[in-house]
Amino acid sequence: MSIAIGVYDFFSYTIPGVFYLYIIYEFLKLFKVDVNNLLSVIANTSTPFQVTILIIGLVTAFIVGHVFDMVAHFLVFNLMYRGKTSQIVLDKIKRRDNDANIQFEAKDWHLLLILLRQRNLPVAQTFDKHEADSIMFRNISLIALLTAFVMGAKATLDDPYLWITVGAFLPVWIMAARRSFILHTWFFEGIFLSTLEYGNSVNKVLEYGQRQNPEHLVRIGLLQKGNKT
Repeated sequence: MSIAIGVYDFFSYTIPGVFYLYIIYEFLKLFKVDVNNLLSVIANTSTPFQVTILIIGLVTAFIVGHVFDMVAHFLVFNLMYRGKTSQIVLDKIKRRDNDANIQFEAKDWHLLLILLRQRNLPVAQTFDKHEADSIMFRNISLIALLTAFVMGAKATLDDPYLWITVGAFLPVWIMAARRSFILHTWFFEGIFLSTLEYGNSVNKVLEYGQRQNPEHLVRIGLLQKGNKT
């Protein structure tokens, strides 16, 4: 995986992770759990220690981002937009481009993406960016929903005017989820359409060019076997 894609992956989880940590902080305040003293102690420590805490905080945000992303994925792709996205996209392409006689299956997308990265990395990176953006937006959707929940609790307990904030975050939840779904479909559509340049089935894509060395063929064979399991 390229450095650029690593950066996409990092920020897809770390930035949302920072917001998740803040929501956790606000949620704890609902139960009168005060961590301000701890934050004050950290603020008054030496610079090297603050840098260490910052690094630990970013790593924690990255991990928290991954954990909550599983919830975000379930929220967007299991509750709001049901159905296997790769299958939905492939069925749409087959109906639209019936003359192409596309023989791919939805489960082939990962193998096809690996082959595209080997043969046309810049094109494959555009799909990776779509998926990274999709991850970002589905987490924004969950962040907005959780924030609306916390603000709703505060509005009930303390300040009724916070219901305005709740009303502002709920549309963000819906719009961000929709954007995540659209980007997710672009990811799969790009993979299937770009791979047609090399063939309309997995076997034809593997055979394209016939310039692969035996070691490479064995490696691809193992990938194809793993794709079936």
